[in-house]
Parts: sequence; C-alpha cells; structure tokens
Amino acid sequence: MGWLVLTTSLLSGVLFIDDFINQHIGHKVVFSFLAWLIFGILIAGRLTKGWRGEKLISLTILGMSLLAMGYLGSKIVIEWIL
Repeated sequence: MGWLVLTTSLLSGVLFIDDFINQHIGHKVVFSFLAWLIFGILIAGRLTKGWRGEKLISLTILGMSLLAMGYLGSKIVIEWIL
C-alpha cells in the first residue's frame, strides 16, 4: 500500500510541478525515485524469491533513509547551501 502511495505522489509531482531545477527540488525527486525503486525491488523480491529477515530489513532501512534524505536534504540544501 505504501508503494502505491509513493507512486501516486511521484506521479502527481511530475504532473503539477513545472520546473524542478528552479524550485530547488531536483535532489528530492532523485532520492524519492531511488526509494521508489528500492521499495519496488523489495516487493518483487518478497513475492518471487521469498526474501525475509536481514536482507529485507536492510533494504527497508535504505529506502527509508533515502526518503528521509530527500525530505531533510531539501531543508539543508535550501537553508544552508543556497
């Protein structure tokens, strides 16, 4: 369910945001897309190969970290670097 919500939010962002670069959210898009890929791989691996345990936990933490970096990274980039 979470992967579908992330997919919907990424698609709506592509439809409604005109210029990612001028709005300084390009890095947020990249991190969100990478997290989307990781979570998609998790779902596919769980359904086809029966992934469980340590591999699943490691990839979940990686995906959550990418989403957090996209969220917090935008705050850091906009306020401290730009």
